[in-house]
Parts: sequence; C-alpha cells; structure tokens
Amino acid sequence: MKFLTAVSVFICSLAINAQTAEYESNNNPFIFEHTVNRLFSTSTYRVLRSFDFAFTLGSNFNDSGIENFNSGIGIGFGNFMEFYAKTVPQNISSIKFKTNAAFAGIKIKLLDENLFLPGFSVGAETNLNDVLLTAEDNFLLNIFPAGYNEGLRKLTFNSVTTKFYGIFTKRIFGTTNLNIGVSYDLTSYNNLQMKFADENISNLPVSGNTKILNYFGGLDFAINGRTKFIVEIYSGTNLLPDIKTKNLNSGMKTTINAGMRTFFNEWFTADYGLTYIDTFDKWEQIQLHASITAFFNLGI
Repeated sequence: MKFLTAVSVFICSLAINAQTAEYESNNNPFIFEHTVNRLFSTSTYRVLRSFDFAFTLGSNFNDSGIENFNSGIGIGFGNFMEFYAKTVPQNISSIKFKTNAAFAGIKIKLLDENLFLPGFSVGAETNLNDVLLTAEDNFLLNIFPAGYNEGLRKLTFNSVTTKFYGIFTKRIFGTTNLNIGVSYDLTSYNNLQMKFADENISNLPVSGNTKILNYFGGLDFAINGRTKFIVEIYSGTNLLPDIKTKNLNSGMKTTINAGMRTFFNEWFTADYGLTYIDTFDKWEQIQLHASITAFFNLGI
C-alpha cells in the first residue's frame, strides 16, 4: 500500500509540473543563475560557481518511515573547482546497518563542454573517519535474515572508502543532457568479527580490502522552465558476510533513481522521486527520496 502511495504521489507531481509548461512559455522564462553540479546521488561534470555555497538536506522513506537522513555542503572556486563534504547512508553493503558515512571530496573541471566535445571533470572523495557497522540479535535478524538463519548472531567491522572518478557531460539535443562516468572505489575493512549461536565468543578480528571499478550516469531534461526530469543509474560495492570463511565477499549492486528537480526561486531547489536497488526482494521495497538544496554566493 505504501509503495502504491509513493508511486501515486510521484505521478501526481509529474502532472502538476506539466501544467505549468504553458504558463512558463507565455511569460518571461525563469532563469536559475546558480550551477547545480549533480543529478540525484551522482555527479555531473559541472562545478559550483566561484564562491557559490550550497547546502543540501534530504532523506529516503520506506515502509517503516524515514530510512535515513543525508546532507551535504559545497563551495566553488574559480569556476573550475569545488570542495564538498557530505553524510550519506553507508553504501558498501546491501545490509541496512542504518549508519551514515561522512565524506570529504574535491572535483576539478578539466574540459568545458562545447558544440562538439563533452565537458569533463575528475574528482576524489574519502571517508573522514572509520565507519563502524554493527548488528546483532533481533536487529541482525531484521536486516540480514539469511545470515541469522545460518546461525550468525553478531556482525561488526570498521570500513574506510576512497573513490576516484571521472565524468563526461554533453547536451545531446534540446534541453537533454547525457552524463557518463566511472569510479575506482577502494574499500578497506578491519576488526571484522562474527559471532554464531553455537559459539560463546566472536572469532579473532579479520582485515581486508576490495577494489572495484563502478559506473554511473544518467539523463536530465527540462519539463518546463522550473522543472527537470532526472534518471540516473550507478553501481556500488556490496560487501556481504561469508558464513563459511567468516570473512566478507565483495560484489556489486546497482541503484536506479528517477524523479524531478523543481526550482522554487533564485536560491532553492527540491529533488524528489523513487529509488530502486537490485538487491530488493520485491517491488514494494522501492523508496521515495526527497531533498532540498539552498544556494547563495558569498560575494567575495
């Protein structure tokens, strides 16, 4: 039922935004002077304008209510570089530990988009500190029933992730932009411990690391002067416990976001839509995501 409600809200928002197209075409067009540097979760080649400051706050919602909060801040320099920091739900495992991870990063624009060539930027980001992921007993049963059914009663480990990425953006026709990128993700973990129902103590701590090449990209196009439709897809590391070896296996998961961005005025935008991850067991697990971003120039 909540899944149907989320879809209904999404479809209604499409209809409402489409209603404004005629008004926008018959009046002075709205112009948003700040640069939006991302789709939903993934980057575009664009960077924040020099001394532009952006602050984002949002969340995902599922059948149990608010799934998690996320936030981010960024500042642009010289119209070719930006620094940013963000807190996002841990995304190295499909197990929902309900833990946020803090990142700091930099993005540098190397090539401006022109009539023939796409724009190109590179970037890097890393965790600001070790991320503790832990679950036991009933909480573990709720978020990882497969492991619990095999006797796992406690899972805990620390992780650090560093990413290096490159992204191309090109307007392909009209107001439609195509974004294609790759990222090289390095995740290290330590103090991995598992405790089982037939054991009194956890195993000795285990450490390891994974390296994986991920992809990301998407499309955005204008519905009217104040609204864009956005769809993005990206892959990510998926660490899952191996009950036999008492270690972690590394795999890949894919996330798809689809929705819209509305420009309220000269300073605020709102993003909203649906999120699907290929590790979901059923369509009812699709989440509703929403966020708001404020822009202002420091005037330096």
